[in-house]
Amino acid sequence: MELSTSVALTALVLALLLAAGHAAAGATDHQKALAAAASDEAALKRMKAQEAAQRRAAEAKRRQQEIAKRCRIKPVMTDAEIEACRVAYRTM
Repeated sequence: MELSTSVALTALVLALLLAAGHAAAGATDHQKALAAAASDEAALKRMKAQEAAQRRAAEAKRRQQEIAKRCRIKPVMTDAEIEACRVAYRTM
């Protein structure tokens, strides 16, 4: 085997190894991108769940305030006032 053929063959093998390594690194980058996208989706879901919980808490607070407006407990109350409090607390 001539020296030039050996050098050419070695260069070809090194080029193939370099290309394979680069392709493997690209696949890893792609996998990292997919993992980051999945992580972003999970974070988005958590954020939406937190916003929904905050909306529910705000709605519950608003309902409590509405009840407080409709029903003022006093030492002496009329039957209508007592019934209004009953209705208000049932709707909670």
